[in-house]
Amino acid sequence: MFDPTAYENMKVVIEGAFYDRDLEGEIAVTGRQDIMNLADLSRKFSIEMELKEHMQIRTLKGGMVIEASLENLGSELLHPILNESQAGCSVRIFISFPYQLMQQEVGGLMALLSGIWGKDRLIEITSSKVTGSHFESHEFLTNASISFGRLVGEDQLDDLVDMIDYLISSLEKIHSFLAVSL
Repeated sequence: MFDPTAYENMKVVIEGAFYDRDLEGEIAVTGRQDIMNLADLSRKFSIEMELKEHMQIRTLKGGMVIEASLENLGSELLHPILNESQAGCSVRIFISFPYQLMQQEVGGLMALLSGIWGKDRLIEITSSKVTGSHFESHEFLTNASISFGRLVGEDQLDDLVDMIDYLISSLEKIHSFLAVSL
């Protein structure tokens, strides 16, 4: 038996929290990836969801991604020898919807997300032309990404679970924002 790393512990807690919300009927988990890259020994877990109340529309999705590199794992396992500053995982929240926003709408969405996640977060919004995806009936896809600019460790597990509330709030407010904007 081995001692699980911070990445494994965080992945299990995040996955369980998302599926608990799914069982409660608040969200529907619509996708999940658990990837280990054997070439560089990195790991990536992502989980995607939709709000149950808006599922008939099937356009607004959100989720969370955690990633750990070999440096993160090595720093954690070799902490007596190495600097612990690289121990942990990077966390990113993502939101996507199949519409192209005008410049003023991008500013409005940026302000909306900054209001929910805080001004210190790294928020990126991009739109691209769609070719062959699950949004094939739409011409454009807008993606929002919220990053934290630092590694997250096991001592922030409760914060990661709380991020699901922020994600749900973001999706609800974006749904209203799109209803007004489009």
